[in-house]
Amino acid sequence: MTDVDELFFVAAITFTPGTQSSLLNPRSCKLLNVLFPDLGDGAYWLTTGTTAFNTQTYCDMTGGGWTLFMKMGGATMCYTSTRWFDGQSYNPNSLIDTTYASGTDAKSALFDSMNDVQTIKLVNSRGSVSVSFVSASSPRQLMTSTAIPFSQYPDYTAWRAVFSQDRSSAPIFIRGGQADTGNYASFACPRTNANAGPIGCGQTCMFCFNAADHNGIGGGDGALNSCNVAVGGNDVSSGIGLMSGTVCGGDQPSCSYQGRWSSLATAVNVWATYDCARVGQCNSRGLCIAPNVCKCNAGFTGPTCATR
Repeated sequence: MTDVDELFFVAAITFTPGTQSSLLNPRSCKLLNVLFPDLGDGAYWLTTGTTAFNTQTYCDMTGGGWTLFMKMGGATMCYTSTRWFDGQSYNPNSLIDTTYASGTDAKSALFDSMNDVQTIKLVNSRGSVSVSFVSASSPRQLMTSTAIPFSQYPDYTAWRAVFSQDRSSAPIFIRGGQADTGNYASFACPRTNANAGPIGCGQTCMFCFNAADHNGIGGGDGALNSCNVAVGGNDVSSGIGLMSGTVCGGDQPSCSYQGRWSSLATAVNVWATYDCARVGQCNSRGLCIAPNVCKCNAGFTGPTCATR
């Protein structure tokens, strides 16, 4: 048993998907993966910090420790839904596998309690797109507020590929109903008319991009070929938590994940993890037990456990 294992009071329990973790407070799949890299993909018991082993969810261990905390496949987590802020789980049993939800949504209690998240990944049958942040927090904080900036402005080309959005002029990201202009100047196509929108028939949303018609003309326009939104233009939403039943917002029966002008967008699974890149895996002298935080083995110190 290593020094770090002893610190976390690891018990002699065989790790298999669907069993309770032997860690005292396993708060994320990433932490389990760091401590026990041989664990396989599957459902594991995690804790929300109030009661140990009280939340079961699927862990992608092959990918480095991603926690599945949300599925969007219906219309119960649209923009105006109180479930974004109620602090409760919703259909949590749906989160123990990676199948896409059909006609419903699911949210883990980890949405509120898992406070070591730095990257959120949205996955559907078309592919995946990730959004990363400069510091860690809970998925709820990162997705419903602009308080924590992006580490890099989200890639709209990758976003469009996942959500099949056909509008492409002057895209701008929305979090919690607010246009996110942090890091926006570094984006490939910021709005040159400084209009954060939404404009025209555009609607606000929870975690999405708004992008406009090119030169105010309806329909798709291919490449990112305009950074301005002309008079008469309309913002169109793509992402999750869209405004229900509006022309430029979300589709009525699927506004949790599908915009009216997205081409048959498919249900979305939402994952979270944290990053250890800045500490270089702790120089193999400790373990990265939180975002870029090393717990060093006995005899080693320093932010990356480099000092003996």
